[in-house]
Amino acid sequence: MKKALTLMLSLTLMFSMTACGNNDSKNEKKENEKTQTEQEKDKPSEDAEKQNAEGENAEKQDAEKQNAEGENAEKQDAEKQNAEGENAEKQDAEKQNAEGENTEKQDGEAKKDEKTEKDGDKEDKEKAEGEEEEPYPLLGKKPIDFSLPTLKDGKEGEIAKLADHLGKDPILITFFTSRWPHCVNEMPALTKIYKEYKDKGLVVYAIDPIYYDKLEQLTKTLKDQKADFPVLLCKEENKSIFEQYEIRGIPLNLFVGKDGLIKDAKYGSLKYEIFEESIKSIMK
Repeated sequence: MKKALTLMLSLTLMFSMTACGNNDSKNEKKENEKTQTEQEKDKPSEDAEKQNAEGENAEKQDAEKQNAEGENAEKQDAEKQNAEGENAEKQDAEKQNAEGENTEKQDGEAKKDEKTEKDGDKEDKEKAEGEEEEPYPLLGKKPIDFSLPTLKDGKEGEIAKLADHLGKDPILITFFTSRWPHCVNEMPALTKIYKEYKDKGLVVYAIDPIYYDKLEQLTKTLKDQKADFPVLLCKEENKSIFEQYEIRGIPLNLFVGKDGLIKDAKYGSLKYEIFEESIKSIMK
């Protein structure tokens, strides 16, 4: 009986200890589950914080990138504007310098032309005064024959011979140069005379000392003046013509009648009316 009681107590104690152990295990399990649940509950919060932090960093980086790009763009725009401004100022300065140089050049040429014209007026006046005392040496005589190349399209053309028309047709022989203002001023009147009288038999020979003028300059002057009359080129080998005709100044206009004699001689730039008066006298 005593042994049975002892055995029962031992079993009871074992069961109690087992139950306690089980309870402890259950409690520990519950605690673990609770802890895990809390951890899992806290995990979304950590993930959200991490995402927020990453989002803030990304936004910060984007903002810094945009600011850097904006600053670079502003810097590039400023540099471009400065460069354009410097180029514009440089171009304006160069333009002003060029205009200033052109103005000075034009002023110098204008003064030179004015001086040349004044000298020409003085020379014409002196020659006109001299003409009253000393008529043109070849007046009433037969003009010296010549054969000179014509000017055609800016180049030498066919040969024109005075002998082909001398003693047959009325002839106007004009000695001129494209460098002399008075000769240039006479071109419109000479053009008008030629257009009006060429079909009536008038022959015009306008002789230019090409050894003195330049062919390009002569061509340009004729074009600028819209000159339309036959031009003959007196080259270096023919320049003795100016001596043979005893020319004291230019322009010189010689009016040759149908009989082959020089009827009139006039120095200086002639107006259309004076041209026409002398032309009519040789057309008879």
